[in-house]
Amino acid sequence: MSTVKFFTSPLILTVVIYLLLIQNLILKGSFEVYRFSEYEYIYKYGTYISKVCVYIGLLLSLASPFIIWLQTKNIFKKFKVILVIAFLPAFYHVLLFILSKFN
Repeated sequence: MSTVKFFTSPLILTVVIYLLLIQNLILKGSFEVYRFSEYEYIYKYGTYISKVCVYIGLLLSLASPFIIWLQTKNIFKKFKVILVIAFLPAFYHVLLFILSKFN
């Protein structure tokens, strides 16, 4: 199995999306230790890289229906639950964006 097929399989893609999103919650407290120390660069670059990973996770979540469809054209209906779970973070952020524009 090639690495591209492995990382674009529906279940692995969903796990990667959620790992990219959850890492910010886990690492945020770990970087706070370095905020006011001589290793301030660890805090600065760590939080920056963590935010970039969250944005990559959201972009993957937006693209997941298309990626899953490309991988499983013939048996697409079997992966409806995984598709919904993979798209939930993007749907949540789009919904928050739309609701914030009304206020």
